[in-house]
Amino acid sequence: GVVTYNNVNPIGNVSLTLDGTYDGATTNAKGEFSFETSEVGTFTLTAKATGFVDVTQQVALAGQPTLKLNVVLTTKSFT
Repeated sequence: GVVTYNNVNPIGNVSLTLDGTYDGATTNAKGEFSFETSEVGTFTLTAKATGFVDVTQQVALAGQPTLKLNVVLTTKSFT
C-alpha cells in the first residue's frame, strides 16, 4: 500500500499496525508499505505519524494473497 498526505504527497516513516495483532509495517521514503499476516477476519488498521492525525481503516482479510490499501493522512491543527 501507500500512505499519502492529502492524497498526493507520499509520507515516509508512518507506523501501520493491524490492531489486536503483532502485524504491521513502517512506510519507506516513498510512502510504501507491505507486510504479511496469517490473520483472517475484519480488523482495524491504524496509521500514525508525527504531525498528522491518526487514521483508522477497517480491513477485511480473507486469506487473499495480496490486499492493496491506500491510506490518506491529514495534518494536525495546533491551536
